[in-house]
Amino acid sequence: MILTLIIGVVAGYAARPAEPKMTEALVSLLGADNLPDVQDRRAASLLLCLLLGAALCALLGLWARVFVFVFGAALGYFQANIREAILNRRD
Repeated sequence: MILTLIIGVVAGYAARPAEPKMTEALVSLLGADNLPDVQDRRAASLLLCLLLGAALCALLGLWARVFVFVFGAALGYFQANIREAILNRRD
């Protein structure tokens, strides 16, 4: 279950750095004129990373709870916001 959580955190964390690569791929597939909005590209990047993380869990035979994976992904994706909120709260 811990490995599932770690994979979820990594998948969520990887979503933001993957956005530029995802945008490049979409430009090559759809063209610059048909590019989705920034929010849609951000959501697509997160979903792609989650799918890759879920596939990795399946390949490793980690049939743990989905909640743990999604919780880890949320922690990874929002880690900068969470850290900032905690640090600002201390001041």
